[in-house]
Amino acid sequence: MKTNLFWTVSLVSAFSICNCLNIPDKGSIQKGLLSALDIKIHHNVGLPEDITPVDRIKSLLTLSPKANLDVISYVLQNQPEFTKLLVGKKKVNEDGSTAPEISKLQADMVKDVFKDKSSDPDPIPGYNYFGNKEFSKILGRICSFNPFFTAALTAGEGDNYLELKAFSNEPASATDSLYLQIMREMKDPSHRINTRFNLDMTVDQITVYNEKGEKRVIDSTNKKELDYYASGVLYNLFYFASTIHANIHILHYLMTAGIKSSTSHNKAFAAWADPYDDNIAVKHLEVAALLFKASRGGKPFC
Repeated sequence: MKTNLFWTVSLVSAFSICNCLNIPDKGSIQKGLLSALDIKIHHNVGLPEDITPVDRIKSLLTLSPKANLDVISYVLQNQPEFTKLLVGKKKVNEDGSTAPEISKLQADMVKDVFKDKSSDPDPIPGYNYFGNKEFSKILGRICSFNPFFTAALTAGEGDNYLELKAFSNEPASATDSLYLQIMREMKDPSHRINTRFNLDMTVDQITVYNEKGEKRVIDSTNKKELDYYASGVLYNLFYFASTIHANIHILHYLMTAGIKSSTSHNKAFAAWADPYDDNIAVKHLEVAALLFKASRGGKPFC
C-alpha cells in the first residue's frame, strides 16, 4: 500500500510540473506520460483514446491538494497502527464488551474523523458512535434504508421473505445475484452466512456454513448467536458496498470523460461539458492504487 500511495503522490507531482511547463502534446515526454496514464482497472475498459495527455493531466489537477494529501498522509501514518490493533486480535471481551484496543481506535476515529475539532461536543450526551451491538436490528434497518446494502437483497422462495445469500453449495452460475458473485471471492468460510428476513425486515433466521458446506440454522429465538452472526453479515455487506462504491468511481470517470470527448468538436458544448470531470480523475487513480489489481502502461500497477 505504501508503494502505491508513494507512486500516486509522485505521479500527481509530475503532472503538476508538466502542467506548469505547458509541455506540448507531441514528444517523448508526452508519450511517456500517456503510457503512464494508461491505467486500466477492468479488462478492455478504458478512457476515450482521443483525450490528450495534457487533458488527462489537467483533469487530475482539478482537485483539492490539501484534502487529498491529508487523506494519503492519514493512511500512511495510521496503517501500521491499524494493523497492530486489528490483525489477529480479539475485537470483544468474553463478556461481550469492546476490547480495549478497539475502544482506543474508536476514540481516535471520533476525535480525528467524526469531529472537526476533538473538543467539539457529541450530538447529544452519551451519543453512541458505533451502535448498540443489537446487530440483527441494525442489519434489518440498514438494509431497509441504505441503497448500497439494499442492493444485496434478493427475493426468497415464493416471495414470502427477502434474503442475503452469501453462500451456495451449487456451482457458480450466471443467474447468481451480484452479492453472491462477489461473496464467492471471500475464501474464508467464516463469511458463509445467509440471512432470511421477514417482510417487515426483521431477521427471521441466519444460516451458517462450515468449510465442508454443512449448514447450521440459528432462529430468531437465539438472540445472542443471531446478533453475533448478524455482525458478520454487516461485515460482508460493507465489503459488497465498498466494491460497488469503487466501481462507481471508475464508471463515473469513464462517463464524464466520454462527455468531454464527445463534445470536443464544438466550443459551446465543450465549455458546457468542461466542469463535469472535475475532482473525479484522482478517484480513478486512487481506486487503481488501493483497491483493485489494476494495470498501468500494460503492466501491473505498483
